[in-house]
Amino acid sequence: MSDSKSFLATLMARRPELETLEPVWQLVDDVLNSNVKQRCADGWKSSYFPKGRLEPQSEYALRVELTPFFPQAPQILASRLGALFKSRLAVVDSSQRNADGTPAPQFEGDARMVRFIKEAGRRHTSFEDLATQAACLSQNHGFCAALLDRDPLPDDARERTPSLAEAAARNLGRPYLSLYAAPDVLDWDYGSDGRLAWVKFGEREIRRGSWDAEGVEELVYRVVDRATIRVYRVRRDASGEWRSHEDAPIAHGFDGRVPVVFLHPFPGSDGIGRPLLRRAAESDVAAARVLSDLVWDLFVLGNPILTLKTSRRDDELARLGLGVTRYIPLRNGIPGQENAEELDFVQLDPTGIELLFRAHALFAAQGLPGAHDAGPELVAGAAIPREQSGVAQAWRFKTGEERILFMLARALEPFLNECLELAALALGIEGAPPVAKLPERFDLE
Repeated sequence: MSDSKSFLATLMARRPELETLEPVWQLVDDVLNSNVKQRCADGWKSSYFPKGRLEPQSEYALRVELTPFFPQAPQILASRLGALFKSRLAVVDSSQRNADGTPAPQFEGDARMVRFIKEAGRRHTSFEDLATQAACLSQNHGFCAALLDRDPLPDDARERTPSLAEAAARNLGRPYLSLYAAPDVLDWDYGSDGRLAWVKFGEREIRRGSWDAEGVEELVYRVVDRATIRVYRVRRDASGEWRSHEDAPIAHGFDGRVPVVFLHPFPGSDGIGRPLLRRAAESDVAAARVLSDLVWDLFVLGNPILTLKTSRRDDELARLGLGVTRYIPLRNGIPGQENAEELDFVQLDPTGIELLFRAHALFAAQGLPGAHDAGPELVAGAAIPREQSGVAQAWRFKTGEERILFMLARALEPFLNECLELAALALGIEGAPPVAKLPERFDLE
């Protein structure tokens, strides 16, 4: 039993460096999905809007409900993807490289590769859609990975060897690329030759045998090495304990090569990519927190606070009917002496609201690319090309956002080309595979 628990702990463990990035991934996902506040049994709540020490729960829930959310991070992500894929992704023959900048014709070589480009994804999505998704995931979480896998054979073809004609007609064993976001990439390591030795993926799935069946949670772990793909399925038993089941290992047939490609556009000192949208997401949350206080202060300013100056005890105030739902009792007078009671409205001082307006404008501007030159900290430690180098001319951009797009495109191109190389090997195509080309200049207004 102890060995089983130890194996499960090792199987489900994540690379230590990635644990520190988990809160950042969650922050970016919440901002992109507008999930910074949620409805609950007590009204509304948010882990990003702290509750005041003296703030009643009812007022806190109302404040969170009244707070609008206007994130800039989704707009930044959409604008970058639009600039990267403004025109159709060029997948051309490796020998067709137009030096004059004119677009080369789309690849029309081997029919098997043409078919793969049209349905390269697990759910038969195109190669261009996969490139767009990879560019999105690498900005959201900092990196992603692509695994070249194959469709399982149907039941009628498992017990026999299909002919080449049947395999081609039915597209049996179709190779496809499966993209994994950073939270699903648990660990990896490199061999002494500097190439990948193994990669471990983890996914959470809900299995349902039919449309009206109850969903069963299942954790699926894939360990891909240079020879096989091992799949472990982990479920809870009747007692609630996790139990693992290993499928039969599958030989992927890449002859000492792990069929996984990583994309780390903006890596840190450890080589792991950092989320490009982190600063924009943090600015969105900071602006929303200030806006939460601002909206509540405006609400209170528009609805003056009713106060009651009195010397009554708390038990007497509970029986006092004033015809209002909320008021604030203020103690006045000297104990033992009779003092006149007085109802009064207190208006909020607008000075603090003006300061909140300024703070909100500052934080909201931080999320815009032009406000902070598209994250100069991302390229502060990069080697700036010298004037003598050929890439120096491409480094002269009008804005920092163009520099970000240039660096992202230069990282995305080799990632896509290695994926095409793996596909060519899986299809048994001889000769140089096609290559994907992304723009080298981005003239943003």
